[in-house]
Amino acid sequence: MKWKEQFSLGIVHPQIFPETARGEEAVLETLLMLISGGFFDAVEITSIKDAAVRSRAKDLLQEHGIRTVYSCAPPILMNKLNLNALRQEERAEHLWRVKEYLDEAVFMEAEIFTVLSGPDPGQEKRVEAREALVASLQELCEYAAKHSQALTITLETFDRQVDKKCLVGPTLEAVQVAREVTGAGHQNFGLTLDQGHLPLLDEDPQDAIYSALPYLFHAHLGNCVKSTREHPLYGDQHPRFGLEGCQLGLTDLVSFLGVLAECGFLDDSKAKGRKPILSFEVKPALGENPLDTLQETKETWLQAWEKAKKEKKL
Repeated sequence: MKWKEQFSLGIVHPQIFPETARGEEAVLETLLMLISGGFFDAVEITSIKDAAVRSRAKDLLQEHGIRTVYSCAPPILMNKLNLNALRQEERAEHLWRVKEYLDEAVFMEAEIFTVLSGPDPGQEKRVEAREALVASLQELCEYAAKHSQALTITLETFDRQVDKKCLVGPTLEAVQVAREVTGAGHQNFGLTLDQGHLPLLDEDPQDAIYSALPYLFHAHLGNCVKSTREHPLYGDQHPRFGLEGCQLGLTDLVSFLGVLAECGFLDDSKAKGRKPILSFEVKPALGENPLDTLQETKETWLQAWEKAKKEKKL
């Protein structure tokens, strides 16, 4: 597993085990399934409601030397929190809620706290919404800096027209947001790019990666269904690679890795001197056993790694 010398390979816990997304069921058991065997060096968790379970989860991750990323996407989406709300009172309330999750991330000693923008309000109000988003992100960065020197806030780009229909959105607009946030002195901020979201944005992976590179801090390996609306996994459902009807396959994964290597992301991390984190975000298809999906994802990774090396992309 020589990739461990370059970067930490991770997996998104509430996607591979969807029952854990609310932070209530089977958290510890499923975490153990992910970290046993030493395949993954990082795990992306989300909110864990019970404080005792949260504490035990922290101990488990640290005992096994697992790096922690905190995904705030599940609670943001479930609770319809909007960091770019146009009404100041609403945005303040939602920002306060996100700060509570950030407190959890600090407790878990997470290195990355990933958020997403709120709904796209339409072209006429996008500038105003982006200004609100920038203000929220700056406040989050200030709050994070007071509580942890190791935590970086990242904004993940999502689709604007297909499924989640978020403000951000196109990579170039995410770059503009990042430029404004970091330009205000917040160096604990970056971007998360998700391979599975790029087809939904009609973006070329190479163009997106190079555009985001000055601020790119974190990346997801993922898939989607775009071409068939009748497909049960249409949109942003993160099916595994190779599933029939999906947009991306092994060749696309190899290509994505190659671009990340070519641009220097896998070697020159902005993660405060630490190796970059590259995480699979995959979800079992209807009727699939999560453990089967997990095993197939590991096998896909091994195939992609060997193919990328053979083609001299790494």
